[in-house]
Order: sequence, then C-alpha cells, then structure tokens
Amino acid sequence: MDCSVDHAGIPTEVPVAGRERWLGVFLRFDRLLSDPRTDGNSQQVFFRRDESFEIVVRQGAPAPAGTASKVPLEPDELLICDVKRANGQTQILAPDIDTSRRQAFIFAQGDAVQITSGGWTTLTPATDTVQSTLDEVDAELTDHFGGSARRHPAGDIDYTPHGFVAAANVQAAIDELIDDLSTAAAGNPGAKRIGADAAAGAPHALPAGNVDGQLSQLLAWLNAHLSAAAGAHNASAIAAVAHNYISGPSVQAQLQEIVDDLQSQAAGLGASQVGNEAAAGSPTSLAAGSVKAQIEALLAAINLRALKAGDTFSGDILPSATGLNLGSSGARWDAFLRDVSAIASAAGVPAVTAAAVDAATPALRSAGVGFLVEGESIEASHDVFFFGTIKVWDLVKGWILLPQHKGDVPDATEIDGVTQRNIVKAWGSVSSAGTLSSPHWNVASVSKPGTGRYLVTLDVNPGTVNAVVATVNSGAITADFSIHVFSPSGISFEVDINSNGSPSDRAFMFVVLGA
Repeated sequence: MDCSVDHAGIPTEVPVAGRERWLGVFLRFDRLLSDPRTDGNSQQVFFRRDESFEIVVRQGAPAPAGTASKVPLEPDELLICDVKRANGQTQILAPDIDTSRRQAFIFAQGDAVQITSGGWTTLTPATDTVQSTLDEVDAELTDHFGGSARRHPAGDIDYTPHGFVAAANVQAAIDELIDDLSTAAAGNPGAKRIGADAAAGAPHALPAGNVDGQLSQLLAWLNAHLSAAAGAHNASAIAAVAHNYISGPSVQAQLQEIVDDLQSQAAGLGASQVGNEAAAGSPTSLAAGSVKAQIEALLAAINLRALKAGDTFSGDILPSATGLNLGSSGARWDAFLRDVSAIASAAGVPAVTAAAVDAATPALRSAGVGFLVEGESIEASHDVFFFGTIKVWDLVKGWILLPQHKGDVPDATEIDGVTQRNIVKAWGSVSSAGTLSSPHWNVASVSKPGTGRYLVTLDVNPGTVNAVVATVNSGAITADFSIHVFSPSGISFEVDINSNGSPSDRAFMFVVLGA
C-alpha cells in the first residue's frame, strides 16, 4: 500500500527535520461497477454494481517529534491503523504502525439476532438473543474463574501420577498425599517422604536425605550427649546469666570467678561472700551473716577478754563456778581465769582458792575481769611471796599477786584481816614523742595532737572524782617548765607542757588517783 500520498494525491512526507506527522489508514464502503451496457437512451451504464470497499489514506498536520496529533476518525469510515512518518523517512516499518485505535466491523446489534435456547442445559439467558446469551456466558465464566460458582470438583480434574502419588485425579492425589505424609507407620513414616538438604556443623553435620533420617540422627546424638558421664560440654560453652556479684558470661568463667573470689583476701571477697547461720552460745553468740562478720565478732569478743601486755594466756577456763579450787598442779599456774563469776559454797569458804606448786611460783596468777559476790573472797597462799592468807575483795580486774604486782590492782585487799581500799586507778610513763612506755597500768593509749600536747586514754573509767598528778622528766633541775592538766575526770585527760612559756615536747609520768 502506498502511503507517500493521501486520498487527495497530496504528498505525506515531512520536509522539516525534527518534526513528524501521523497518517490514518481507513476502510471506506464502495460499489464496484462492471458489465457496461447501453440503455434505451443510448447511454452507457454499468449493469452490475457489486458492494465493495476501498482503502483511504488521510494525513495529519506536522509537529515537533512526540507532539503530533493523530488523524480524527471519520463517521463513514473504519480506521485500520495509524502510521507515523518522520523527516527523511523512506520506508514504513512495524514500529511505525499503531493499531491501538483500530475499529471493529459491526454489521448488526447482538440483541437484534434471535437464538433458540430450549435445548440448553447450562446457559439460561434472560432473552433468546445473541447479546443475552453472551452476557450469560460471561457471568458463568466470571463465577467459574472467581471460584464463587461453577467450580470444578477435584475428582473431575485429571492428574498425571508423579513421585510417590499414584492417583489419576486431583482429589485422589490430594487424599493420597495427605495420607502418605501423616502416616506414622514404622519404617515408612510421612517424614521419610520429605527431603532435607545437607546441614553443616561441628562437631556434627547432617548429610542430605529426608526429615525422618535427620531426626533419627539428631535423636541419637542427643541421647548420647545426655547419657554421657563425662565430656558432655565444655563449661566455657554453656552460657550463664550474671547473678549477684558473679558476672562471668559462661559456667567456666563463673566457676573460676567464684573460686578466685573465695580465695581472695581483698576487701569484700573471700569470707565476706560466704554466709552462715546464727550460732547460739553464752556469754557470746553469733548472729546470722557472713563468715567474715562472724570471724570479726569472734575476734572482737576475744580481744575484749584478752589480757594486758606481759600476760601469757587468754580465754575462758571455767566461766562460772561454785567454790572454784585450782589445786596445786603446775599446769594450772599458767591458767588465766577470764570472766570469773564465782560464789563460795558455804559461809566463810573462799570462792576461789589456789596453792603454790613450789617456792618460785605464785599461787594465783590472775583472776580475770569478772566479779565476786560481795562478802566472798579469792584466797591465795604462798610461803615466799607473802605470809599467811591474802584475800582480795569485790571487783577483780587483773593480776592479784602481791607484793610483786604486774597488772591491775583490785579495789580493795585484805592482808591479815586488815582491809584497805585501793585509791590508785592508773599510772604510766610517756616519752616526749608520745609513746606509752612499759610497764603501765590501766592505760589504753596515748596520742599527741600537737607540740607539747598529750591525750591520755585509760582502760576503764576510774570514777567521777579523780586527781591527776603529773611530773616532767626534764633532765635538768634548773629548767623552767609548767604543766597543765585539762579535764582530769572521766576516761581521758590532756596534759600540756610549756618550756619558758612555749609548748615543748617532754617526757613525763602520771598517776591517777580516785576515791
């Protein structure tokens, strides 16, 4: 077909570069004249007039490429296609032809054509016309394709047997598939029909096979693991959640941390992390708490009962007794009676008695820090150190060997029936640097808060009425010193020493007297 000119013989080429135009190819009704004859008027006419058609080419206006408009449709013609022409084009190819606007040939309306539907079994058109029948077919197909109606039974759909499914239709194939997959028959379970690819791993890996085989292998490995008496897991491979003061991420790390903490001597570790229940006892008991706290409580209790410097033993021998008699065994002379609470067995009988083992051994080394019932006594005899019987009355605070006294002096002593209350409560000697010299009595500590200043603290409170006597050991009889004692009552007092009006560090001795 020639598209170089339109129906009017005008060329369709595009003369300007960068521009284009659309051509419309139409089909138009025509009559084909043939069999010419001469009529009665001697005029030539065509005896045959056959209905035919002709192809008409129409062209649109040129425009820049991509903006040209297509040829308008003609009311008495049918559009076959649109053809695009460009500048310099000499041949029309397939990409130049557009059939999107092609018009259909309609010779009659569907509702004007009659049909007979009496013998049909599926279609029931509303009216016996072609249009109504086509509408019914469309509705049936829509329901069928959408699945709302006219669905095929699965048994009517053919199936080609495949794999382990031998059925010939879809319904039977589905039933067979479900039965085969759900069976638990020994040796032929459903899991045996499900494939599984290889699974890499260490120390175990699974080869390609089926689910049944891989599950059986996993079960065997699990049972072997659970029944293993040793080597089941490395402790470092078992995760652990941090708890309390243990923060390791694995069992191995936490066990090592626990061992290290229990062996540690650092503050807050070791015995501080081990708990213990309460321990009843008298006179000392332990509250529930950590082992460290209980050890500290025991240490404090022991220190509370410990002897002063120069003593050789501490600890309870007999905490309570009636008529305690130490006898004369040499092993008992080194015994230190701690917290003695003794009561005489009868009137006029000593609460505690002792006898010397030889001429060089004291009869009674110490009587603790306990007490005797008023009117009772501790009785000791020795043929070298003193003559007759010595009785010590009332509160006993340490060594009672007289006259070679090495420790505390009791409140009162009775020698040969004469009772004298002791007014000396404490004494000691202090260096210029503030060091407490030995021996001393009833002195807990000495501190030095400044030049020429000394703070003395006693073991026990000697009472509210005291007199403190202090002397300075200057080393020169002509030196000029002054001594001031502040707060000379209670358990501590301060001694200030001046030399020529200025504070001076000097050694001194002191004695505390009390009523």
